[in-house]
Amino acid sequence: MELPTHTTSGPCEVHHRHAIYIPGLTLTHDGGRVLFHNSDLLLTHGTITALVGTNGSGKTSLAKLLASQQHTVCESKSSHILNGFPTNNFTVEYLAAADDEDDVDQSVPSHENCDLDECHPKEYIRYRLKKRIDRVHQSIEDLEGKLALSNDPDAMVELTDELSTLYEIEEKMTSQMQEEISRSMNVVGLKRHEHKKFSELSCGWRYKCQLIASVLSHPEMLIIDEPSFLDETSTEWLIASLIDMANNEKCIIILISHKESLLDSLADRVMYINSGNHTLSTYSCGYYEFRTRHENEIYQATKIIDDTEYEVEKADKQLKKLNMQMKKNEKNLKKSYNRIEFGKITKTQVHADMGGRSQEKKQRGDKSAASKLRRLRKNLEDAKDVHSNATKREKLKPLSINGIPASNQTIIRMESVSFRYHEDDEFVFENVDAIVESTDRVLLKGPNGSGKSTLVNLILGRNLVPTEGSIHTSTENVLYFPQTAIRDLTRQHGDLSATAFLMAASPDKLGTITQARIHLGRYGLENDLAIGKISSLSAGQRVRLWIAHETLLRPNPSLLIFDEVSENVDVDTRNSLVELFEAFQGAVLVISHDPDFCRPLVDTSASFTKIWTLHRYGLHVEFINDS
Repeated sequence: MELPTHTTSGPCEVHHRHAIYIPGLTLTHDGGRVLFHNSDLLLTHGTITALVGTNGSGKTSLAKLLASQQHTVCESKSSHILNGFPTNNFTVEYLAAADDEDDVDQSVPSHENCDLDECHPKEYIRYRLKKRIDRVHQSIEDLEGKLALSNDPDAMVELTDELSTLYEIEEKMTSQMQEEISRSMNVVGLKRHEHKKFSELSCGWRYKCQLIASVLSHPEMLIIDEPSFLDETSTEWLIASLIDMANNEKCIIILISHKESLLDSLADRVMYINSGNHTLSTYSCGYYEFRTRHENEIYQATKIIDDTEYEVEKADKQLKKLNMQMKKNEKNLKKSYNRIEFGKITKTQVHADMGGRSQEKKQRGDKSAASKLRRLRKNLEDAKDVHSNATKREKLKPLSINGIPASNQTIIRMESVSFRYHEDDEFVFENVDAIVESTDRVLLKGPNGSGKSTLVNLILGRNLVPTEGSIHTSTENVLYFPQTAIRDLTRQHGDLSATAFLMAASPDKLGTITQARIHLGRYGLENDLAIGKISSLSAGQRVRLWIAHETLLRPNPSLLIFDEVSENVDVDTRNSLVELFEAFQGAVLVISHDPDFCRPLVDTSASFTKIWTLHRYGLHVEFINDS
């Protein structure tokens, strides 16, 4: 894992059991690009912090820096404990995003009796926890040795407190480990997959194994980057587990997520990376209040701009009026001096004709008005900078796919469909009956493990056929977004640029690099996004890349099937997807657990027509927005 570089300044005050304080932190990435500079970071035990910011602002870079507890000195390339962290016995557990290149395979434990191909989920979790227990044992031995040699009363109290905490963790992990593993696996739906090999699990189930292992390792700091593939029950388990860790174990928890409902439920403080002015700010409040305060900051900045623009306009009019008066006076003065020249009037009379006002006084008024206008314009620019920094977001092009409704009214018909993978297995689901019309909008829901992706693969005819019943489809013109798409792009093509990927994947569709760049540009992947590595793209940008690739193969699809497309993507991309589905001329089938994504799809003003809820014994169909 390549870490970003950083610097810190100023004295560092460390309270091992209470907080970690890192003053003057500057974080840079990719050739010296500043993510944020000279910002203080305070991490308090027993708190859940939401780490938020726009795409590319540095959330994951900061998470990896904290997880490593190391910083690299650029001159010597040597690594040292990150300024602010305890020098030993401090455990950080970092769970990367499910689509991260470093996530599952590199974290599988190396053990003579357990490898990736043969390890079962419970074994994987148990070995992960065993490594943590071994570290706890070693920390206890180290602290007991220090306590035996110490003569400092204050140090002895601190060592005793640390030992007490470690004894509790040791007792909990050794005596309750099997029970905790079984209970957690059952809640998130892994129980029914416990006899599968780890390599046979989908990325979602593998991620759940990681999540359970990370939570049950009882670290002093837990960092979760974009928790994914969680249904309502699994989400409730995660929320309860994290709250318990913060309240009872005093764990420092940092949560990176675009799921606002999850952040609303968990966060008691917010760290916001502002990519506009490159700062890191901490808000001592929950996520809902943070949004309110942030929106108020934007409102105040907008009000200042409006007020200042009014003052600028007024001062500008005043200056123009003075300039017009100045020119009029100059014209009159010139006429008067012409009359003096011909002896018609005296200079005293000229002064009287000008109303006693001198030209110098008029010029001073003119300069004063100009100075005021310059000052107001400077204030306006400053106010616009504040507003820009507060509201700066990635400018996204709208997503659009030119669909063509299928010629047949009914494009999918399922009759009494049941499925199981092997003859001795239980049925994944039974007796599914449903149809999809040519302009339907369908949201497919259901708990983890209910078979939603399996049902989609049956519809698509991808190496699966119903065990019982039948599926009839009248179109093959389908654009499909699998739940592994974002991850596959990174793991299989991460070192390629988006342009090179399109050229390699669809050489018959694109004749030149220019054509590839133009096509990518239609989906908002321009400039550096088109020529940089795919691994450096955000999740939302990889969604756009996948759609760009698929539209080369099927430029005018009749059916869109998107499986968990909103996982890990930012709010703007999520909104763009909603707009895409609304505008698409054809049928749409969307699978999602994300309440923030589902809510606008089934809103009364939306065009979605059906909600399918899949469970073991059938499919419940709810008709919505039915005119």
